[in-house]
Amino acid sequence: MRHVNAARVLPRTVLREVQRWFSGGYLWVGRGPLLADRNRAIRERRARGEEVKSLAARFGLSARHVRRLLRADTECDTLLGQNGTASGVQSMREESAVARTRA
Repeated sequence: MRHVNAARVLPRTVLREVQRWFSGGYLWVGRGPLLADRNRAIRERRARGEEVKSLAARFGLSARHVRRLLRADTECDTLLGQNGTASGVQSMREESAVARTRA
């Protein structure tokens, strides 16, 4: 994470407004919806067949990071089930219970 002096990047009016609400110390500002939009675009392009290396170059990421994003989505789909419910979690619990009874 990089640290930047707010006075160098924010207009004076915005800086004064931030200082009204938060004075002194460190304030973290997340990337917000831009990151979610980027990840969605990566998933969509990959689903259309674009190569991981090409995605990495396009979005300024390493190929490893792109694969990690895609793998995380796959794991979420497995846990939630394809319809976005917790049925996948329930079936994993059932499989685990069966395995414990066999042991």
